[in-house]
Amino acid sequence: SARGHPRANTFGAGPILRRTAANSSMFRHILPISSLMLGTALLRTPEAGIAPVWADLIEGARPEDTVVSRAYSGRPARMLRNAYVEAAEAPGAPAPAPYPLQRALTQPLRAAALANSAGDRLYALAGQSAAMARAEPAGEVVRQLWSGAEALLGPLPAG
Repeated sequence: SARGHPRANTFGAGPILRRTAANSSMFRHILPISSLMLGTALLRTPEAGIAPVWADLIEGARPEDTVVSRAYSGRPARMLRNAYVEAAEAPGAPAPAPYPLQRALTQPLRAAALANSAGDRLYALAGQSAAMARAEPAGEVVRQLWSGAEALLGPLPAG
């Protein structure tokens, strides 16, 4: 739910980008939808300015390539699975420190991974529909999402 409101529903952009009949049925069943989370949908836009290695990893990501982990920041986040996350999540691995301490502890690792384009250690946040993110201007991505929402739900009110 959005901001703790029990009747408000928040969704990621993936179901809209897929534009399937099943998604249309799902959205109509759970209306009203109060908001959409567009994080990963906008990551590959030029405006996002993410590292090329991160954009490349997102482009080829499958839903099963993501995992929710506290490995980098101490807070749960969906990210691309990599060697560091696998080691941090392995049985017997120490639990991550609480946020923001874990974030500070992993800062050198994150910086080195970016500097060296090391995808096996990169803190690459990504949703399950990451591969659907397009390397297009953000305005075009939002227009496509709006069009997809209208295709699933019918005309949407402006503003």
